[in-house]
Amino acid sequence: HELKTPITSLKASLQLLDRIKDNPPATGMLSKLVVQANKSLGKVNAMVEDLLNSSKANQGHLHISQENFILSSILKDCYHDLTADGIYSIETEGDLDIAVYADAMRIEQIVVNFLNNAIKYAAQSKEIRIRIEKADGMAKVSVIDRGPGIQPEKLRYIFDRYYRADNS
Repeated sequence: HELKTPITSLKASLQLLDRIKDNPPATGMLSKLVVQANKSLGKVNAMVEDLLNSSKANQGHLHISQENFILSSILKDCYHDLTADGIYSIETEGDLDIAVYADAMRIEQIVVNFLNNAIKYAAQSKEIRIRIEKADGMAKVSVIDRGPGIQPEKLRYIFDRYYRADNS
């Protein structure tokens, strides 16, 4: 399901490009759509590469490409596509200037996963917050919705592979 978000964004960009191809607007919309499509394609390509190398990941040899970046700038990319239809409002709050040395693509995958879970399991919660803060010398990112939450007795299982706290 992590592939779904960038593929949906790529599809939307290509559909819009197809609509305006014969009569492009005077604004920079054309170039923005091409940039967005290429960005989404890059994400899909990286994830497919990860899938092809999944045996390495299972053996603890997953390639991590670390770099310095401002965490909030990566997080804003995570939800751009999720808010495009106007149904959900996602706001980033807290320490927006925290710089980290991490794998930006992996951080984005994790946060997109959390956001998709917030939308899927708390569909009535139209406002989602992403909070960034320093905690014990680390950067902490929280995704906050107004959903029912996970039952306390099931919390210990949430990071088990393929586990779902509620299958309904």
